[in-house]
Amino acid sequence: MLERIHFQILDALCRNASLTKAAQELHLTQSALTHRIKKLEQLAGVVLWEKDGKNLRLTQAGNYLKETARWLEPQFREAEAALVAFGEGSRGKLRIGIECHPCYEVLLTFIREFLERWKQIDLDITRNFSFNAYQALIEHQVDAIITPDRLDYDGLEYHPVRDYELFLAVSPDHPLAAKDFAQPGDLRDQVLFTYPIKRERLDVFTGFLIPAGIQPRRHETVEDTEIMLQLVHTGRGVSTFPDWVLENHAADYPLKGIHLGRNGIRKKLYLVARTDPSRPAFLSDFISLSSHS
Repeated sequence: MLERIHFQILDALCRNASLTKAAQELHLTQSALTHRIKKLEQLAGVVLWEKDGKNLRLTQAGNYLKETARWLEPQFREAEAALVAFGEGSRGKLRIGIECHPCYEVLLTFIREFLERWKQIDLDITRNFSFNAYQALIEHQVDAIITPDRLDYDGLEYHPVRDYELFLAVSPDHPLAAKDFAQPGDLRDQVLFTYPIKRERLDVFTGFLIPAGIQPRRHETVEDTEIMLQLVHTGRGVSTFPDWVLENHAADYPLKGIHLGRNGIRKKLYLVARTDPSRPAFLSDFISLSSHS
């Protein structure tokens, strides 16, 4: 029933004090302007204006709409500007899925530049160890994910962010610290700390221990990287970290990084997004920034 033009008509009429001038301002003929208001009056069953000699006088209902127009019109204009910004890709929300703490540390290396470039873009980060990032991406719950696991789903594209080697981290005075590389059997009598992720997604198990039929003496999960580093540093067990995590925390926790096997375990970190030629400009720029992190 109500349309934006009805508010505009009453607002223009009051400011111009003339039906003719109001019609000119709105680029309507006087008859078209009058017809729109009469039709609204018929539908609502209320009179919005009355003739008062040569002038028009708003009724109580008309005055109500006029006052409503004064605070609604700026919101309409803001909404229109926002729609244009969404269309241009300069406004919106970037939703990122993170399923590993090292992935989050890599995100920190380039997200600041993104936020400085795109000041009207909101940021939403889902960071949860039980989070199924690929499923969320496929179901459009997030726009991009950062993951070390390339699962090659159709309709997704994979952008390498960083190459890294996964090291076994031990305290400097640990018996294994003298080794250049560890064998699976070296972890048979060790307490192994990992993030709370299923074993089938932990490279230390899938690419090192399980193929050799070896289990650590005890496997404990820790959610926080700082706590895990402290546990290893104080000799309570061993863990595995990407090379850059050990480098970033070397000042506080000077741990020894040991290759997992003679050849080591080398991986890539990926930023994964849906293949979409019409993706907003800010998402394309985020993908571009990730490749230079």
